[in-house]
Amino acid sequence: MTYHVVVINGAARSGKDTFVALFKQAFAGVVFSLSTVTDVKLAAEVLGVYESEGKTDATRKLWSDIKDAWTAYNDGPFASIVQKIGGWTFGRGYSTEIWFFSSTFESQARSRSSKSITEPVVPRFL
Repeated sequence: MTYHVVVINGAARSGKDTFVALFKQAFAGVVFSLSTVTDVKLAAEVLGVYESEGKTDATRKLWSDIKDAWTAYNDGPFASIVQKIGGWTFGRGYSTEIWFFSSTFESQARSRSSKSITEPVVPRFL
């Protein structure tokens, strides 16, 4: 049994979710994925904003604003990831596991206009 942890950092719209989705389609093993914006999207659902309705400039801005506020308040997105990782068991018995952790570089996301071309995703393998 082997497992790999892949950390993906990239600007908004750089293809982090697309990369993981395509990897899941092509990989024969088990793939787990977690993002620093996962809980932010759940919080937005309380306000009636659902990811299933699509990623628009308005929803991306709302998620970014919620994440910024939560980060300023108590570094919640990072703490949430740490808590989840602490409760997980790596090597759950599958022959091969790949664990993806995604995060947006906030400084890059703020410095780009919503219509600019972004840098491609470069996964980091741990």
